[in-house]
Amino acid sequence: MAVYHFKTTGYQLDEIQAGLEKGLNALGGVTQILDGRQKLLFKPNFVAPSTPELAVATNPVFILAVLDFFKAYGCDGAIGESPGFGSVAGAVESLGLKEELARRQVPYFDFKKVRSFKTLNPRFPRLTIAKEIQDYDGLINLPKLKTHCQAHFSGAVKNLYGCVPGKRKALRHMQARGDERAFAQMIYDNHLEAGAFLHIGDAIESLHVRGPSGGVPFPMGSGLIAQKAPELDLAFCGLINLDPLVTEQFQFSGLPQDQRVLGEPLVPCTQFQHSPKIPIFFNPYRIAKSVARNLFLQAKQGFS
Repeated sequence: MAVYHFKTTGYQLDEIQAGLEKGLNALGGVTQILDGRQKLLFKPNFVAPSTPELAVATNPVFILAVLDFFKAYGCDGAIGESPGFGSVAGAVESLGLKEELARRQVPYFDFKKVRSFKTLNPRFPRLTIAKEIQDYDGLINLPKLKTHCQAHFSGAVKNLYGCVPGKRKALRHMQARGDERAFAQMIYDNHLEAGAFLHIGDAIESLHVRGPSGGVPFPMGSGLIAQKAPELDLAFCGLINLDPLVTEQFQFSGLPQDQRVLGEPLVPCTQFQHSPKIPIFFNPYRIAKSVARNLFLQAKQGFS
């Protein structure tokens, strides 16, 4: 398998689309990758309501560039997500996407429905994931590539954890009982069940020092494209000068074999600062506080 790396001077729609065109052609061609899929679901990173300048969420220009690119190939799209805080509508509003999505007639929604599946993970033998994914021909993953205080980095595999509706994500932190390997296996099983057929990562402006929010924007100028999430994640580790085997994700899954990097070479950004690692456990008070904050944000959105 291969990953394609393209560079841009910033969030320029035409540059992003040129990178997509070259990258998807290098990976086999747009028509072959789509394989007849026309009704697409796009999964960005909307961890919490934030403005584009904070580099917390997938950038709005990046999202629009991807939507327009696939629209030109006859695809219709929708955006689905389950933010850690607030709602998809709130995230769309804060990112300045509301009018642009309306003009393009692109719907967006919070994941609400669930379906269950079994795993071989003793700590998480049965999991749930968004049932709405099944309403579409295919899922395209649009992660914001950044540092992360609990997972070392947030990439393609981690972003698909947002396919778990509501506060189930936080409850699983408690269910893990500090077992980092079981938690990493759960995240990995979830990404496989989500079944995204394409991953397009936004590292044009990454986030370092602290993450997944509250950090410092880092001008990396990179986009990554892969058909397998671990391929993209391994390439991102290369960009941020992170040994992948220090991460629980790659300790569990192992490294992708014989990975080829197409496009621009991966040059490690030695100035990138990684977030200090903290335990995965969430105490009940934190979850209760998170629920209260979520209710407040949703009420605020309703009155605005």
